[in-house]
Amino acid sequence: MIAISPSYKIKDQAFDVNLIAKYDLYLQLHINCLHLCVFDTEENQCILFESYDFSGVERTASLLDCLKGIWENNHLLTAGAWHKVVCMNVNRDFVFIPYEHYNEEAAINYLMLNAEFDKDKHELHQIKHYELDTVCYFPVNNALEDWLNEQYKNIAIQHTHLNSCFLQGLLANEEDELSISIHPGLFSIGFLETRKIKFINTFPYSSADDILYFVLFVMDELGLSAATTSVTVWSIEDDIDHIRGLLKTYISNVKIGYRPANLNFPDSFDALPKHHSFDLFSAYYLLR
Repeated sequence: MIAISPSYKIKDQAFDVNLIAKYDLYLQLHINCLHLCVFDTEENQCILFESYDFSGVERTASLLDCLKGIWENNHLLTAGAWHKVVCMNVNRDFVFIPYEHYNEEAAINYLMLNAEFDKDKHELHQIKHYELDTVCYFPVNNALEDWLNEQYKNIAIQHTHLNSCFLQGLLANEEDELSISIHPGLFSIGFLETRKIKFINTFPYSSADDILYFVLFVMDELGLSAATTSVTVWSIEDDIDHIRGLLKTYISNVKIGYRPANLNFPDSFDALPKHHSFDLFSAYYLLR
């Protein structure tokens, strides 16, 4: 049985429904949850945040049923006059290709090195990372994309991927450290060195021990010392302190990450943990 549970609802007093035309709406879609936020583009400030958890969802059709239920009961989401609508897809289906190997005709072949792609079920999308000299290819389910287009008929929805947003946030941090972003059932590990991608991938997990295993495996593959390498963890899950403690058993310097420093958040967002939704918030500057 499918169930929908709201987990956070924050609307700052600065939000004005009459000014939606100057606001950007950002959606983060995961098979088990929806997060959304609204940015005031003139103030570079996040003024609304909501999240919903789903249970019993295993297929896109069931996810769409959840989204339809939320849209039917949320008059803000049905507004069609947003300045911009962005959809961030959270899954393990992506590939990054350096510009030197960029070949749009071979894009699907590149993607299929790391993901399934069915041209009858998926649309291919790309995000160019000029600062990183790379391009990210990822699929979006046709049924999902068609439904979103129907909701926002007068807006060209921009699609992006979890890891594109994650890397954009790491660029802004300007630190050479191993970074971890945790979502339900999957997490990403990224490592930039002098603003170049050294590693980015997304792994499945069912326990904190799985996260520890993959982190130590990646560090070993990259030749990173557990004694000297800094590790930063972001998470939308509540057990981040437990995960940090487990990692610190083997890694000396592990810290919990914070929101992107170049964005403004009003006091009403104190209700949201600082380590929450780093990727979603980082998407704001990826697609400016």
